[in-house]
Amino acid sequence: MRQDKTLNQIASEHELHPQMVQTWKQAFIAAAPQVFDRQKGTEKPFADETGPLYEQIGRLQVEVNWLKKKLATNP
Repeated sequence: MRQDKTLNQIASEHELHPQMVQTWKQAFIAAAPQVFDRQKGTEKPFADETGPLYEQIGRLQVEVNWLKKKLATNP
């Protein structure tokens, strides 16, 4: 973004095709206003994804505890 280096220099340093670097740069520029305009504290970016993950963690913990008890009782 600072244009300290050319796209070809960046691409060769990271072993990428220059077109890939250009595509990523364009995607970032297009999405930057959405990222930086979001008000802090008003929106939780992953709120809708955490519920199912916590449910899965709970199920796995129950399963691990059950397996520990099962292995402890069987010699």
